[in-house]
Amino acid sequence: MAPSRVLADRLERLLTVEKGLALFGVHFHTFHSLAAAVVEESGFPDAALVSDPVFHDAVVDRVLDAAPSLGIGRAFRSKALASSVRSSLRDLIDAGVNSRQIAEHFGSTLIRDEEEAARLNDLLALLALYEKELGRLGVLAPSALVKAAAEAAPGSALLSGFREIHYYGFYDLTGLQLDFFEAVTSARPSRLYFPYRKGHPAFRFSDELFEQRLSGRPVEEVNGGKTALGESLEALFDPARPPSMADGTIQLVSASGARDEAWAAAKETLRLLEAGVPAHEIAVIARSLEPYRPALAEAFAAEGLPLDLSCGEPVLRHPAAKAALDLLTLSERDFPARTIEDLAGSPYFSAATPKRAARWRRLVDGLGIRAGWLQWRGKLEPRVGADVELRPRRVKEGLPGEAIPAEDVGALWTFVLALKTALNAPPAQWSVRAEQARRILSVHLALPEKPTPAERDAFDAVETALAELAGFDRLASDCTWEAFLDAFERKLTRAVRDAGSGKLSIRAMDAMDARGHRFSAVVLIGLKEKLFPRQVLEDPLLRDAARAALRHPAGYWIGRKAAGHEEERLLFYLTVSSAKERLVLIYPRSDEAGKASVPSTYLRELCRAAGLPAPGEGDERRVPRQPLERLRATPPELLTPREAAMLAVLQGGAPDPVLAAADASIAPLAEELRRASALNERGLPGEHDGLTRPIMAEIEKLKKSGLSPTALDLYATCPFRFFAARVLGLGEREEASDRGELTPQARGTVYHAVLEKFYASLTPLEWSGSKDWGPSYDAAEEFVFKQNDWKALGIYPLLWESARQDMGARLREFIQWDLERLRASGLKPRLYETALKGSPPEGAPGGVPWKGVADRIDASADGKTFHVVDYKTRAGARWKKLAEKAAAGEVHQIPFYAELAGAAMGAARPSAAPSCCSSRSRRARSASPRCRPRTGAWRAASSCRS
Repeated sequence: MAPSRVLADRLERLLTVEKGLALFGVHFHTFHSLAAAVVEESGFPDAALVSDPVFHDAVVDRVLDAAPSLGIGRAFRSKALASSVRSSLRDLIDAGVNSRQIAEHFGSTLIRDEEEAARLNDLLALLALYEKELGRLGVLAPSALVKAAAEAAPGSALLSGFREIHYYGFYDLTGLQLDFFEAVTSARPSRLYFPYRKGHPAFRFSDELFEQRLSGRPVEEVNGGKTALGESLEALFDPARPPSMADGTIQLVSASGARDEAWAAAKETLRLLEAGVPAHEIAVIARSLEPYRPALAEAFAAEGLPLDLSCGEPVLRHPAAKAALDLLTLSERDFPARTIEDLAGSPYFSAATPKRAARWRRLVDGLGIRAGWLQWRGKLEPRVGADVELRPRRVKEGLPGEAIPAEDVGALWTFVLALKTALNAPPAQWSVRAEQARRILSVHLALPEKPTPAERDAFDAVETALAELAGFDRLASDCTWEAFLDAFERKLTRAVRDAGSGKLSIRAMDAMDARGHRFSAVVLIGLKEKLFPRQVLEDPLLRDAARAALRHPAGYWIGRKAAGHEEERLLFYLTVSSAKERLVLIYPRSDEAGKASVPSTYLRELCRAAGLPAPGEGDERRVPRQPLERLRATPPELLTPREAAMLAVLQGGAPDPVLAAADASIAPLAEELRRASALNERGLPGEHDGLTRPIMAEIEKLKKSGLSPTALDLYATCPFRFFAARVLGLGEREEASDRGELTPQARGTVYHAVLEKFYASLTPLEWSGSKDWGPSYDAAEEFVFKQNDWKALGIYPLLWESARQDMGARLREFIQWDLERLRASGLKPRLYETALKGSPPEGAPGGVPWKGVADRIDASADGKTFHVVDYKTRAGARWKKLAEKAAAGEVHQIPFYAELAGAAMGAARPSAAPSCCSSRSRRARSASPRCRPRTGAWRAASSCRS
């Protein structure tokens, strides 16, 4: 009998492979498997035995509806609450607590504290409701199996057939397990191998069990054998004992972050192998392996070391399982665009061809869809039935655009709409819902023709989860998609796949799984606070005061949560003592970002007991954070060929050609370095330099299309951005926003449209100020806002109304200021959103004409005096000191528009006052000085005065 299947398999291998014993008639059991065998002998109860924790969470969630005393309504209940409550109930059930017996024997005297007593009574009432609900559903909890086995054990023919029963690896038992243990050991000759050293501080956790439940039995002490710590174990956790030197069998290594810890573990393993330690006699152990699993797999693979991670890999780590979960939870998460883009790019996505899926991703990005069904409906649905141009600005400037065909646009809308419909079906039975989910997955996801074992395991895990959820029909109630998918996600989160090779190789294990194992060498990683020892928290529902009262005087065998500190101490002792010859201790002095980490207090205590310097004061090895220094500090014989090549490169040299024979990735690295060197050489173009079309051909194209001031501003800011956007046609991403926010582009569109509509509708009386302009503004605002409503912009109605009021207030404030300025100057808006194109009288520089779109041009009645107005939604630093920037050639809009607007107005020698009017400022103002440049004079702006 062992506490886990991992330890039972370890015993079986130990007896067969290492001891060479024949095991005919020897059975290896866990508590659960032996209990099932004993109960099966006498016939299982009529009720169904359900061990699925997600099912029992659903039962608890239902029971919470009938327990108003807890004060947690369904609307305010978190998804994790049912699991937390079930954990407290499980502790009560495993201890054999009977709420009716407590009420009969103790009444209200079990706990004196009224608040604590009320909390316990509420929980006991919930326990009674939970057990009643299980009975109504005809379901037995796993603990019921152990309880039934304890009752059947005295007359069990199965147990009577065993000559002797051995228990191994236990240091604690629940109340029901203890009852079963005592029933079995009373029925048959038994032997318990119990990890315990009386009086040693590390075994305080086991004192109570040994003294109270195991006393009176004959005891024989067995020497555990040699350990790497030797006599230091005697002083561990006992400050009164003097330290005992470990004679070089312990190495202390520090690193920065999980990846460097894993890298150090791989290098230390190489040292152990070179020292003659067999691979199957080396273990890499962490309190919890989960934070280190990917890093360990990568580090050991890079060294070519066989690592057995058979303790299980989370299924959701695989993209296939993640894609299934993402697909089914799209509606619940309100269709996040990034998730849909990821799905479309997944190799398992079968609802569209790769080309169509790529167009979908560009379409979603181009339309600015980020999240929320309203954005999909507002931005995608109106465009169904026609091609969608993703680069309208380029097309407006006469450049090639990028149009998504209408059939692809319609196919994307059909895809999301079908999912929206399917994932919002009315409540149904769990089995019906499972079949609906299965159909959705089969339509949109598929395995490749030759799937890998990991891909098959991921799809099998999804199918297993759906099949198990279909069994939730036992709950006898329909479920919503939300409840179904919550259970589905929890099942996939718990699911693991066996990632081990099954060969005798280096073992990677959690500390809990390593109990009872012995290795020649142990590499212990993750020695930092809150990881080892873990952070122990009190149960908020079943507090330690209540647990102590249930233990005494009530007599139930239930542990205190605070005892977890003592258990951590025992677990650490068992882990470090599992190393027979060598123990390597690796701790993180900082995380990946360089933030300091606190070394484990247990590590400090071990260093004290072994007579070693404290962590950080004399570490035998310290892994530098910088890659170059880390490789320099590593002995050459421990470097992989790739690392040796990288070291040569980082030191300014080139990889040794001999290394390429050992690692195929080194030859491409050497070639890339050679090309980089050639590209950096000055002189005539070489074989690796890029080729462009003849420059005159490009200039001829520009002579036809023209250059905008925006393009020149971009070129002045960053020539490469200009090249990527305007020559390669890669475009520039416009700022997008999440749901609930309007982008500056969307605000600008609304501002422009309202102002144009308003000024075009003003009557002479309104211009003169004799009549209130408010009604005209209201009409313009209503017209424009109706065309650009919350549906078109893809935000929630309430948020749209808030944004509308904000924009309306800003527009009114701006118009009031603008009308006063216009009346004072005698100018009126003459042109709106006007396309300007031309060149100065002396000719376009280089023969390339200018072009642009002016937001508004105000002019006098004769057109001789005018203002070029450009609206901005933000008053940034870019729009300050415009005259100076124009003179310096940093901003081209002023001279361009001054010249082109003059031609558009028919003025031979125009005067211009470029004005930047910001809608963001609380007081609208002209952001540039008044200037009157001569026609064609680029430097005239330098003489402008404020």
